[in-house]
Amino acid sequence: MMSQAVMRTSPAEIDWHLMNDMVDDDILLIIVLTDTDLSVNFNEFVLRESVKHVMEFGRELPC
Repeated sequence: MMSQAVMRTSPAEIDWHLMNDMVDDDILLIIVLTDTDLSVNFNEFVLRESVKHVMEFGRELPC
């Protein structure tokens, strides 16, 4: 569901966040918290913890 939320976000919006020195974690959190499908089905705590888990898992993967 998070990946769908990211895909629904316009590239211009993501670029705006990047140009304003936001890090990947914060951008994903904003996208997830403002996505209607996710915010209706899950409370803020669950969404925050999910983003933390996804970002930690991504850092563990070898490049």
